[in-house]
Amino acid sequence: MDELWAVVVDYGGHADDSLLDALIDAGAARVVVVDNALAVASSRTEPRGQGVVEFRSYGANLGFGGAVNRVLARRGARWLLIANPDIEIAPSALRTLLATGERWSRAGIVAPRLEDHAGQPQASVRAFPSLALAALHGALGVVWPSNPASRRYRREVPDPPNAYLAPWVSGALMLARWEALSAIGGFDASYFLYLEDVDLAWRLTRAGWEVVVDPTVRVRHVGGATTRSRRVVAALWHARSLVRYGLAQEDTATGAALVLFGVLARWAVVVVASRRSSADG
Repeated sequence: MDELWAVVVDYGGHADDSLLDALIDAGAARVVVVDNALAVASSRTEPRGQGVVEFRSYGANLGFGGAVNRVLARRGARWLLIANPDIEIAPSALRTLLATGERWSRAGIVAPRLEDHAGQPQASVRAFPSLALAALHGALGVVWPSNPASRRYRREVPDPPNAYLAPWVSGALMLARWEALSAIGGFDASYFLYLEDVDLAWRLTRAGWEVVVDPTVRVRHVGGATTRSRRVVAALWHARSLVRYGLAQEDTATGAALVLFGVLARWAVVVVASRRSSADG
């Protein structure tokens, strides 16, 4: 069994050679690029450095979690790096994440500090949202981004100087222990897009695994490469995922109504804004 594989979930060929080279240089024996945009199943493998890069399509859009699960089912390594195509990572950063994971024997996920294109920290480490917080953020976040609920939701857990336990981390880049992900069945593929990382961390911690952040590792994340031009559709995906997550946390009529209010209000605002923008154009 290999030490490390990587999976890059792509949509339309955004993963470039610099990312693939960095993953191979860091020690990944195999990098699997899954392109969810292709309607025809295909697979080709090319040698690169000390490893191989595999370009694969399953002939359908499996969503983020569904694509990762296909690779996870192959049980190829001890660790699986999961990445978006819009990530910039140095080989040394990945090797440090691996070393941190080895030190934390119950680490199911090890994550870095994510930064934007300007080097500013992104809110990639957060607490689990309550139902009320999720609903208010969903309803108000589009029309009033600085509302108290959204500010609280986006509040990042302060970084201590060394690796620490966190509630959940962004799925834009995470190093996962293959054993841990397999033990809980991988991602819940019913989260087609958004909140699959929240749900994953929630289920891992319930199963006795840990989510660890190493703030000494800095990784750049451009963000939004596959959804920036699909705002209304992305809002619908977000709404569906939020309903799914909310119902998983509290299976009551009140909880369902609260979540539905927030996400439907958010989606309605996005649709109206999009139509107005199209009319003005």
